[in-house]
Amino acid sequence: MANLDTTNMLLGIMAAVSVLEALLLIGLGIGGFMVYRRVMQLVKDLETRQIVGVARGIRAVIASLMGTESGQSAAPAAGSI
Repeated sequence: MANLDTTNMLLGIMAAVSVLEALLLIGLGIGGFMVYRRVMQLVKDLETRQIVGVARGIRAVIASLMGTESGQSAAPAAGSI
């Protein structure tokens, strides 16, 4: 039977590389999850800020419309054209 030292050494190297690949994939998975959480928090904060701004604008429009309804007409009268 031939000497199997070279084959055993190559198999050991392949096994070590497989372990390193598995650790790398686990690390990438954890890193990806952390990035996902940060991005989702950023999107949530951005949506909250945008909604507050839009709500403030809508309130201002409603307040101005309510002010025009109380005594002034927003549109010209039909016969005044």
